[in-house]
Formats: sequence, C-alpha cells, structure tokens
Amino acid sequence: MGALLGLAQSWWGYKANVFNFVWLYSRYAVLIAVILSAWLTWRQATLAAFATSVLTVYVITLGFGLQYLLWIVPFAVYLNEWQKLNLFTSCALLYLVVNYYGLHMGSLLSLLEETARDVILRVISLPAWIVSILWLKGNLKSAVYQV
Repeated sequence: MGALLGLAQSWWGYKANVFNFVWLYSRYAVLIAVILSAWLTWRQATLAAFATSVLTVYVITLGFGLQYLLWIVPFAVYLNEWQKLNLFTSCALLYLVVNYYGLHMGSLLSLLEETARDVILRVISLPAWIVSILWLKGNLKSAVYQV
C-alpha cells in the first residue's frame, strides 16, 4: 500500500503531511483489519485463519516489503494454495529482478533520475500486492460462506 500512496504523492503532488497522517494512523487500520479478519475467519481451521490474517497484515500495512509475505509460504503449502502462491511468487520475482538487477547489481536504472527510479520500483511492486489482495479476498469470501 505504501507504493500506491508514494505514487499518488509523486504524481499528484500530495503534501508530505497527508502521507504522514496516513502513516501515523495506519497502525490502527491494521489492528482493526486483523481483528475483523479474525472475527470473519473464526469458523475456519486455525492455519487457514492465520494465513488470512497474515495476508491482511501484508495488504494493509504501510512499509511492508515483499519479503514479509514469506511468512505465508509454509501455510500456503500446507493449505495446498499452490496457484495463488505461484502467482504471487511470479510477481514478486519480477519485482526482485527489476530491483536488484536494475538498481543494485546491474545499475541499469541508475541511468535514470531518482524520481523515475522510485516510480518504476513502486509500479513494479504493485502486481504482487494486487495478487495478495485477490488472495485475501478469496480467503475472506470462503471464510464468510463457510457455515
């Protein structure tokens, strides 16, 4: 979510205080979202409910990098969610290749201005986040309809 807010700030010139306001109160949004996730998934198996909570934290929290979704890998494997995990992994791999080989190791992006590099890295991180949102939506939907 931080990438999306950062893009909005870059493209539309939002003032830093708007971003700081969102950053300051985002922890409460995460707390509320996790409590809501726990409430919605109370009928699910414990590991499935925990996986949904981890996805909730990842999708809502500002400043969480892709590496934090590694927490869900053992649960996704155990729950046999290979398709979702593979899609997320593919999107995360795309981000990592662009980030490491474009900026750190190969320095291909270093030829661009800092603002352009920042925009490219934020945009390339969005597919993994979007996949995580869809994954979370599917988990919540199955939790709600599980009676």
